[in-house]
Amino acid sequence: LRGGLSQGERVLELFPSTLHRIRLMNLSPNGGELERHTDQVDPDIGVKNGNVMRFHFPLATNEDVLFTTWQVDGTKKTIHMKEGECWYLDIRKPHSAVNNGTTDRIHLVVDVEANDKIRELIDGASNRVF
Repeated sequence: LRGGLSQGERVLELFPSTLHRIRLMNLSPNGGELERHTDQVDPDIGVKNGNVMRFHFPLATNEDVLFTTWQVDGTKKTIHMKEGECWYLDIRKPHSAVNNGTTDRIHLVVDVEANDKIRELIDGASNRVF
């Protein structure tokens, strides 16, 4: 790339771990929705060493994009992920997303191998962690 690393490449260098899957995920405007689901189809998901953890980086969003997750006890939490934030998502728990805005929601989604350093990053994070 001309001029050095792109912003996305710089983000990826921050992970002290092996990268597994990197993708851009779009949620269309005007009611685009990911219905409530879990991502337990991959038996390697989790926070134990060697398992895969998923991080979301909102690149483009709007105030009307909402993400909801349900805890084991059935309580739910709904939030708006803002551009420039990083979110760890425990995708083994039920979750959904809806875009009721008029612009696309685009996230950089990064799956990384769990290790002590990755867990330390999460433990030291603010309340933007599920």
